[in-house]
Amino acid sequence: MPPDHFIRHPSRKNLFDLADVAIDDYNEVGDRAVRVPGFDTPIAPNSNVVDFFIAHRLEIETIQRCVAGGSSRRSGELPTRGRRRVQRAVRR
Repeated sequence: MPPDHFIRHPSRKNLFDLADVAIDDYNEVGDRAVRVPGFDTPIAPNSNVVDFFIAHRLEIETIQRCVAGGSSRRSGELPTRGRRRVQRAVRR
């Protein structure tokens, strides 16, 4: 991404300069897949599909490794005490 791009962080650093691990999806900046007649800006970036796929593959691999290591808790499941605390907070 160009150093002066409008979405760049004020520090001008790249994510790979700061992160221990960064996954490059190899999509162009500003990628769009659909043009709607009468609308001047293309929409629906291909990168959404690619990035969601990457995120879900990471989730799948993580859960597989957790299960292989002996974990059986479902994703997002709270222990009973934590679940009750959340339910009380929601009722307020």
